[in-house]
Amino acid sequence: MLQKLLVGLAIFVAWGTCLHQLQAQEGVCKVLDKAAAQRYLPDRVPMETEVIQVDMSNVAAIEFPDKSRIAFAQLANAGLSAEMKQKYQYVLVSEARVKLDRLNLPAGMIGMAFVPEKAEGATTRTLIARDFSGSEIGQITFLVDTNAKVDSSVGFASKGPKEFALSVGKYVVQGAQR
Repeated sequence: MLQKLLVGLAIFVAWGTCLHQLQAQEGVCKVLDKAAAQRYLPDRVPMETEVIQVDMSNVAAIEFPDKSRIAFAQLANAGLSAEMKQKYQYVLVSEARVKLDRLNLPAGMIGMAFVPEKAEGATTRTLIARDFSGSEIGQITFLVDTNAKVDSSVGFASKGPKEFALSVGKYVVQGAQR
């Protein structure tokens, strides 16, 4: 009887250890390297009546524990009209619905651009999100990151199982998979 009890206890402990290790592996978002981010993104994105080149040197991506991914990249808007340059500076490509700041975004492709800065050294910046037809989805407020060293690159940081931070230059916004 004692032997059966000890075997059962050993199986329970082993099962618990395996379950804990599995949870630890799946517990946080994984920031993808630049090559993986580039493979996930298309080289051109359709926005309104234009097809805009993605700047593959300024990309970032993150993978959630369920293996869905989101990527963010700067657009190479050379040759675009002033209006299109102002409306589309970045693209977000997502396999998951996400929340940035207080704005819930659908999965898919979203064009984004910062509202021009009105004050030098502003502590916040507003990013306008648009669907591919040019319709505004909403606004996202980025806060200045006092620890930021680079003024133009994009990046993700994992903050938990479904939480992340998206940085654009010296500004950052908190996000989550919905």
